[in-house]
Amino acid sequence: MAGNRGAAPEAAPKNRVVPIGAKGMTATGWAGWVILALQGKEGHGMEFVLVVAVALAVAALQWWRRGWGLKEIVFFGTVRTYTQFWHRWWMPGGEPLPPTGPVLVISNHTCSADPTLLQTCSRRVFSWLASREQYDQHRLVRKLFDRLHCVPVHRNGRDATAARAALQRLREGRVVCVFPEGNLSGVRLRRMRAPKVGPAWLALRSDAAVIPAYITGGPQTDELLPAWVLPSKRGVRVRFGRPIDLSGYRGRRITRPLLEQVAGLLMAHIQALAPHGGPRASVTSFGGGTTMATTAEPLASKHCQSCEGGVPPLSKETVQQLLKQVPDWRLTPDGKRLHRDWRVKDFQTGLDFFQRVGKIAETEDHHPDLHLVGYRNVTVELWTHAIGGLSENDFILAAKIDKLPVELKK
Repeated sequence: MAGNRGAAPEAAPKNRVVPIGAKGMTATGWAGWVILALQGKEGHGMEFVLVVAVALAVAALQWWRRGWGLKEIVFFGTVRTYTQFWHRWWMPGGEPLPPTGPVLVISNHTCSADPTLLQTCSRRVFSWLASREQYDQHRLVRKLFDRLHCVPVHRNGRDATAARAALQRLREGRVVCVFPEGNLSGVRLRRMRAPKVGPAWLALRSDAAVIPAYITGGPQTDELLPAWVLPSKRGVRVRFGRPIDLSGYRGRRITRPLLEQVAGLLMAHIQALAPHGGPRASVTSFGGGTTMATTAEPLASKHCQSCEGGVPPLSKETVQQLLKQVPDWRLTPDGKRLHRDWRVKDFQTGLDFFQRVGKIAETEDHHPDLHLVGYRNVTVELWTHAIGGLSENDFILAAKIDKLPVELKK
């Protein structure tokens, strides 16, 4: 497969894609034959079928000569045909991974089809950390994931069994691919989310080569079906970086601060591959580490970070500092929640206010508890469920809610 990409220049001409298999026949060429066939031009339908058959036969022969078996030809042929024809996939350079040995691939996350977009880059089979919801959706999907040695993982951020299974895949010499962002919640916000520490743990516990990748173009959606079914309006481009040097971190006692520091390093290498103006991660760094602590930037201009547990709540000192920026909010007696009360004009005003609060909460992917009692008494309560206390997200959302106009009872 590397032979099909080796001659591709870094700065590809517009609409330039790597040939699927037959020399000179690109995905753009296939599209032309499809259009002619669908337009009903006399003879073109049969010509299209013949071209497809010949091209696939040539590609299969090339792959067979490289030592591929029937299963490899079917698997890689299907994946490459799908990504190149449907998503106009292209990658500069040749094979990005070493031919043998354990490899941990880390990448930004743009859509649910990302696994196939990355798999097309290499002839080595990738094992994935797939969400338990996707893994259990159908027995055929589960069977496919098992054949690829994928690891089902719960999204609560505390799936130690999945982490150990992924580590075992690496110790078996396989390629494991993970998305440090953890989910697709950043796609709708058009920015990368703060990284999880799981990939950092895998990188430190294994001797695997850690290779970053960055995906641009493609569907760019958090919805499942559109990512797979709708053709990409912008061609997909995948860039791989050099292996990340972690020699200064391996061998040290693994602590939470160390994991956060390495997680920030991994995300920085992914971001370094982004084209100018690409999405950036909302990561706050202190001494090279990654944390959900605060900066001097006004709260209302910030955005909430993804938090699925594994980090401690804010300290009392930090909470008191942040309260100065939202002086109308109060702490609950246990210090674990933030709340503010309003006495609005009437019941309908309260409902309208909740609608606007809900829009902000959806945009930030951080959701408060809303209470409307006694006709016009409104309360908004904030806390971060995953950590059982307060994070900076709660204060960011409080500051944004403070900017909403609301008509009060006179």
